[in-house]
Amino acid sequence: MADDIDDLLMEADEYLGVVNSSEKGKIDQKYAGDSRITPGSHTFKTLDSSNTKFKSSNQNTRRESDVNDIIDDILEDNSPVNKYTKKSGLGKPEHNKNLTKLVSVPISVSSQTKCFRVWLGGSENKTGISTAVYQRCCDSLRCTDCDFCISMFDNYQWHSSTDYLFLRNNMPDYERLKSKLYSSKGYRAYACQCKWKSMKELTSVESLKDIKWVCGKHPQYT
Repeated sequence: MADDIDDLLMEADEYLGVVNSSEKGKIDQKYAGDSRITPGSHTFKTLDSSNTKFKSSNQNTRRESDVNDIIDDILEDNSPVNKYTKKSGLGKPEHNKNLTKLVSVPISVSSQTKCFRVWLGGSENKTGISTAVYQRCCDSLRCTDCDFCISMFDNYQWHSSTDYLFLRNNMPDYERLKSKLYSSKGYRAYACQCKWKSMKELTSVESLKDIKWVCGKHPQYT
């Protein structure tokens, strides 16, 4: 193994064309038995011993660096990873274009869904989309008579003097509506431009025959 490394280093020196005088003699001795090569006929750049110490140090450092680069190239060519990538054509793993890249995707609205059943209720009842399992008070109500969105006011009731004309002129401005609203814990006041209701218990819209309120759909996020 050591002889192989010495030969490899010697060949690297021959490739670079830079050896010292003692190494040159070893090379001549190595090829002495080869009839094709005459000892001393190799073309080398012999290091001049009269050069300054700084120049010699720079040349040795550069020579060692070049030799190390050649050894690294040889080892890299024979490595299992390189053999695999050369056969597969995928390239080095860190540069493989086929690797999946994780990309953050912003949340977006994919669709809109209606309540399974439309419910009204008091301030103690949760709001949101109603499903076959969860009964929630719809907070996306729309009136099919006046085509207006229903407003909700928790812990309030409508005064008995509330009428159609008042709602028609003041909906949905709370500052103008509060003259007909009074505080009542547990209640929730509903109103569009033509109808109004004060609710405390969970009640389905279907059971209220005098209003035509439907679910205006809830956004679904992905």
